[in-house]
Amino acid sequence: MLNCSRYIVEGKFDEIILNKIGVYNVDVGNGKENVIRQFRIASNGCFLVDGNDEGFNGIANRFVNLYASLNPPIISMGNKKLIVVGDPENGYRGSMESILLKMIEINEEEINVIRQFLQKVSLTNAQRDKVSLIMTTFLKTQDYQIFFSIDRFASRIIEFLGRDKIRKKLEELRII
Repeated sequence: MLNCSRYIVEGKFDEIILNKIGVYNVDVGNGKENVIRQFRIASNGCFLVDGNDEGFNGIANRFVNLYASLNPPIISMGNKKLIVVGDPENGYRGSMESILLKMIEINEEEINVIRQFLQKVSLTNAQRDKVSLIMTTFLKTQDYQIFFSIDRFASRIIEFLGRDKIRKKLEELRII
């Protein structure tokens, strides 16, 4: 484990995950660009950002003119570390959600349900992973309340699609 006195993360989801696995002293930086901005001016700490679709190299390129040590997934400058969260097999593209999604075993029927849903919306690869994680968790637990506990993330999905509409579609697909 890294020796970090504090962690700054993009959003509430990452903070909750870290707290639940025993990592405390985590602050929410309110978005990737804010976390990167805080990393540039801080004197110490660990700063976690999603690789999303740009990955480690895309983020590292932002520091090409600065004295930075690059050791994927970590970009170090003095006593501070910027950690790119994503799939190491894909250049650290993705997010915490991408990593968690890969850890969950899902069957072919569940994959088909998620794939059919994702065909109806236009999302980046990182966004697709986040939505897939929510849907996979729902399929595994049948606990509809998870849609409300991921804060902004789940709230936006519900606002856009509507709770009743989602429920109807999931019933139509014989998920619930």
